[in-house]
Amino acid sequence: MIVALVGGVVVALLLAVGLWFTGSWVRLWLTARAIRRAETELTTIVEEETVTITDALLVEDSVTGPGTSQRLESDPPVGMAIWRLRRATQSGALSRRAGDWETIRSGIACGQVSIDAPVGRVELDPEWLAATDGLESITVADLDRAPRRSDGVWTSPYVDITGPGQTVDLEDEPVLSSTVTQAIRDRDRAYRLEVRSVSAGEQLTVHGRVSVDHGRPVIRGSRRVPLVLSDRRPAETTGALRQRAVKAASAALLWIGIAAAIGYLTLYATA
Repeated sequence: MIVALVGGVVVALLLAVGLWFTGSWVRLWLTARAIRRAETELTTIVEEETVTITDALLVEDSVTGPGTSQRLESDPPVGMAIWRLRRATQSGALSRRAGDWETIRSGIACGQVSIDAPVGRVELDPEWLAATDGLESITVADLDRAPRRSDGVWTSPYVDITGPGQTVDLEDEPVLSSTVTQAIRDRDRAYRLEVRSVSAGEQLTVHGRVSVDHGRPVIRGSRRVPLVLSDRRPAETTGALRQRAVKAASAALLWIGIAAAIGYLTLYATA
């Protein structure tokens, strides 16, 4: 009886992990297929059309940093950035020298941006990403959060920013609000902020649904048509998504296979 109960619990947990990887595989595969099928140069505006375009990013207002209302000042201006807040796994004197870090918060910051498409300026509306990967900021409460099971937006299939990143030691460089910076200095662990960004003039691939607001074309995301942002060409983006999909499918088969094997052994032992 106990063997059957324990075996059933273990199988259920393994199946849950396998199903999570299955869901990830499906999402990655569907996203890659949608990007490939919708590629266009967008020479005309057709409302509700699904498009994938690659053109230069135009920045009207640069992004604000996480945890602060100040805009990031740079030349050229930064239009979009992904970030993750990480905490050293060890405390005290080993904190800064430790090579192990855990992600406790991640998000995407987006200014007022548009794409310089052949049809003209096409605005980007990142609101849909707020419901999926999060347009989040950093607060004092975040510093003591449990580590995330995944890196969130940093590894999202919908946000693929791969350019050179920047790592900021948050105790030495007060890029966050004064309240959060002081709270970090009062703790015995090191915290750092890792950022990847896209600046004005750089190429950005955008996948989404076209709508028209007050005569202006806008690309948005929805449940049926996700908004995808990438600093790579469409072929490179879909290739990377397919590679990740293969890994997710392999992991799903492995975990489900282990669950099946343990389930079989449990039934054999209790027969």
